[in-house]
Amino acid sequence: MLVVDDDYYLAECTCEALWEAGATVLGPYGSEADVLVCLSHTIPGYAVLDLNLGSGPSFILAREMKALGIPTILVTGYDESIIPPRYR
Repeated sequence: MLVVDDDYYLAECTCEALWEAGATVLGPYGSEADVLVCLSHTIPGYAVLDLNLGSGPSFILAREMKALGIPTILVTGYDESIIPPRYR
């Protein structure tokens, strides 16, 4: 399970919950660049992805996860209306 969130506390809590549930966790990663490096050598089974990694909502990683066929949970404080239908 890949965890992507730039908020340290949220990322750590997410990782801890996943570990306790028995998941093998990659990350947490806090930037798009770091995730893309990770994906160049490891393809996770699933991902938890924060849409805002500091510069507003971005769908670069969501697009990459979709292209790689990685089931992804999108996490955001924004209203769901900002999420394009292809990522819902």
